[in-house]
Amino acid sequence: MAPKIVFNASRKEVVMVLAFAVLLGLYVFYGTSCFRTQPMRIEHSVRPAVQFVTPGDPGAKPRTVYVTSIAFDREYPLTSIEVFRAGDLQDNKQGLPLWHLVGKSAPTRSLVYGNAPAGMTPYVSGARPAPLEPGVAYRILIETGRLRGQHDFTITAEDATAR
Repeated sequence: MAPKIVFNASRKEVVMVLAFAVLLGLYVFYGTSCFRTQPMRIEHSVRPAVQFVTPGDPGAKPRTVYVTSIAFDREYPLTSIEVFRAGDLQDNKQGLPLWHLVGKSAPTRSLVYGNAPAGMTPYVSGARPAPLEPGVAYRILIETGRLRGQHDFTITAEDATAR
């Protein structure tokens, strides 16, 4: 025979315990960050490099390209990457991206503009990223499935002249 549990509490005590439990639950849910998704933090760095238009052609004039690295605060499995000129988004909310990749990458903490992470392909088959120019504001939009982030950056004069 199972032991009999005796519950000898008044109605007032039961209401007080339930009210305390509800208030504690509300505090944990709204007052702490336990159930909140942390925002994605994105940073960039720019390094100029000299590139020859036609490798092996001695008459080709070199041009400066801006190797732009994008870093995240932690590893994310990326599902979409888009880079726009920030001015295009002010004029038209559906601006044409300079670089647009889709797919499912392995979790990564960084990427380089123009180099697709493994598992991601151009949204438009065969599309190549447009070169970035100094003095132009850009916006990168990153999606990881349920989480989205964006970062605005400009290649400054200091970036353009650094060697």
